[in-house]
Amino acid sequence: MASLRELARALHDAEAPLWAQYESLAGAAATDVEKELVRHLVESQRFQLSFLELMTTPLPSRFHCFAKVTDDQVKLRQGPGAGHPLVGQLTYGTPCLIIEFSGYWANVQLPDGTRGWVFKDYVACERGGGAQEQPAWQSLARPGRR
Repeated sequence: MASLRELARALHDAEAPLWAQYESLAGAAATDVEKELVRHLVESQRFQLSFLELMTTPLPSRFHCFAKVTDDQVKLRQGPGAGHPLVGQLTYGTPCLIIEFSGYWANVQLPDGTRGWVFKDYVACERGGGAQEQPAWQSLARPGRR
């Protein structure tokens, strides 16, 4: 029987070619309603592909929540603090798992398996992974953010 990773890889590889068709759909949307529906479909497809990719990597035994990056050029660091070396930069909408929080920092795992730390104001929980409740700071609307 195939493993979870093998099944996730096969499904990801089967779904990935559809991405161009979703982009064509976006180009064909004419009305505001059509554009909004397509935007949600494209976002859902992107998330699905990202999490299928994530399932092909070693996963943590526990995590706080599924999340998205809420800003552009968000620094991913090796440790919880601005003094830690930079691992990379993340863009708005990047899906991730929040593994844990440490002070003002969130330990995240990206779909490709990369782990690092981001300032917690730049990630927002989407769905729980065993967390009791969403932290109060995440329930506040962030003016000027997408």
